[in-house]
Amino acid sequence: MKRNRHLTVLHLASVISISTLLIFSGAAKAIEDNTKLPDGLEIAKKINSRNFGKGFTERVRLELISKQGKVRNHQLLSYRQFKPDATHLVYYVLEPPRMKHTAFLCYDYFDGSKQDDQWIYTPSRKKSRRIPETGRAEDFLGSEFSLEDIKKINRIEINEYEWKTLETKTIHGRLVYLVEQIPITPTLATSIGYSRILNHVDAEHGIRTKIDFWDTKTHHLKTLEARGISRHKGTWAAKQIIATNHKTGNRSILHVQSIDYKTPVPDDVFTLRNIEKEIMK
Repeated sequence: MKRNRHLTVLHLASVISISTLLIFSGAAKAIEDNTKLPDGLEIAKKINSRNFGKGFTERVRLELISKQGKVRNHQLLSYRQFKPDATHLVYYVLEPPRMKHTAFLCYDYFDGSKQDDQWIYTPSRKKSRRIPETGRAEDFLGSEFSLEDIKKINRIEINEYEWKTLETKTIHGRLVYLVEQIPITPTLATSIGYSRILNHVDAEHGIRTKIDFWDTKTHHLKTLEARGISRHKGTWAAKQIIATNHKTGNRSILHVQSIDYKTPVPDDVFTLRNIEKEIMK
């Protein structure tokens, strides 16, 4: 009887040892797998490394869909130009007629310590309004896209955030990195309207297929999804970007109708003089 009891104790001890070994082995593997995750900052740099040339011209339809299903459409003409220190961009409204020549002009500087220059021009007032740094969360033409979203569709401001790769997933047969970005200061979070952003980044192409946003009260605010991703002139881009507001139930969709990477964009497109004189190239 004592011998059996002794064997039982030995057996239990061996089971505990094996279990402990498995636990530590699993933990070690988890740590090992975690170290294999690419650095979040490096992924952010890859997003910015996508080649758009020196700039492009784009025709876009902005579709606004209310929770009740009411639809409004804006036809837009957009120009972007990539400088060594900044992205210059301008959006002109072509339709509806009552909003024609409304424009958003921005110099989006890569240096996070330098405030962006941005203006909204409305033909009814015949003058432009400068948007302060604190106005980056302002909506774009009444849509679910903020001015910050519109500026950062192609490039992101790396130095304003802390970056962390949380995990990898396989979605529709493609490897995707889940990368978190957190504003470096509460003041910045208030300015952009977001306390946390979670990016789904295609590992191969460096394009964000989905972006989730949390407001400054840490509520899940909205989601941006890229649809119809394809390669055009050597650059991967989306045909549609859908913004869904989880609070209001409203949606906005940017439909890319045409894009021209070849024709040079004149410098004078990105001037207050042009938008205030209602000149569209």
